[in-house]
Amino acid sequence: SHNAASLNLLGENSQNLVLYDFVPSLSHPKLDDFHAAAAEYLSAEDQGRLNRYSVTGYATMKAFIEAMTRCGAELTRVCAIEQLNSLTDFDTGVMGKITWTPDQHLAPVTGGAIVIDQDEMAFVPMQ
Repeated sequence: SHNAASLNLLGENSQNLVLYDFVPSLSHPKLDDFHAAAAEYLSAEDQGRLNRYSVTGYATMKAFIEAMTRCGAELTRVCAIEQLNSLTDFDTGVMGKITWTPDQHLAPVTGGAIVIDQDEMAFVPMQ
């Protein structure tokens, strides 16, 4: 889950273990805007609880907000669904681009390598 609890479970022998994930490590520069929003709206305690699922939720909400914005003043459930189903290469800024159709609602699973740095107790982008 990209957090200390996961690192503790993996133990000290996980140093430099390389993993592949479609969610970037929380220290990835791609998440700077995500962290800025978290700093603005969350307590320090809640910011400490951020994890990969926080990132996927953020990406999902960006897609929903985009769909609702496209509806404008005529926002209805039907319109929002139609707009979601027409997203093409929508960039959430934190994960792969999203393309949804009426028959395809699976978000992309493109990602990258992350490495465990036990000294820093962190998942870090692979250099």
